[in-house]
Amino acid sequence: MLKKTLDRIKKESEKIKNHLDLLLWLERDVQSLIEHQIAIMAWGDFEHGRIQFDVLSRIEGVRTSNIAVENMHKRFIELFNQWHQRDEGPFSLETATGIFEDCFLNPIAKNNPVGRIRNILVHGVQDHRSKEECLYIFLREGPPKNNNQIELIKNIIFFLDTAARRIHYPTKNIGAMNIGKDRRKLTSSLLSDRENEVMQWVIKGKSNDDIALILNISAYTVKNHIYRIYKKLDVSNRAQATSLLCR
Repeated sequence: MLKKTLDRIKKESEKIKNHLDLLLWLERDVQSLIEHQIAIMAWGDFEHGRIQFDVLSRIEGVRTSNIAVENMHKRFIELFNQWHQRDEGPFSLETATGIFEDCFLNPIAKNNPVGRIRNILVHGVQDHRSKEECLYIFLREGPPKNNNQIELIKNIIFFLDTAARRIHYPTKNIGAMNIGKDRRKLTSSLLSDRENEVMQWVIKGKSNDDIALILNISAYTVKNHIYRIYKKLDVSNRAQATSLLCR
């Protein structure tokens, strides 16, 4: 049964030519496996804040053109960091409040489910050649009927990514102009809490051994944290990383 559904999803994905085709495919074929009310796609260079995104939903007011860019940017960075920390594997979240509720510019009708979104499913794809990441985010009010969503999204992610790359999007861009006012805050937001903690001691001139003693972790763990910090900030040494975080 699952194989037949996946075969149909793959076959129908190859017919997608425009934005409407993608929305209909998500609502019809993908919906049969990945239950959602809103789909959000974000792509670009998350580590440096150069991100584009698209929102797909039939819910009134839930449109790409109605996005509060800075708030949406914060959500993307949070979810990207979690995806990266999970070795780029899919994950789901249950939230107590509507995590994306403050991401829309205009008030949304009370009967809309955006404020009641409690379940989030996230997966991504990384293109190592272009150094571009893509996040695919599915939102719904409550738990899905099918509790195997993690495995299911693994099965369809590449069909989704291939289809999404073929079309032109009515997108908003989160670029340097949007984030230039507070570069230090943005750079810090790219790092996990522990990575920011490590960097605070790096900025104070502490060695890896010193930081290990202060944080009660091994020097090897400190070295790994610093390696990931360099990668996220696209730098090659302590001085460059310190410069970015102290601007």
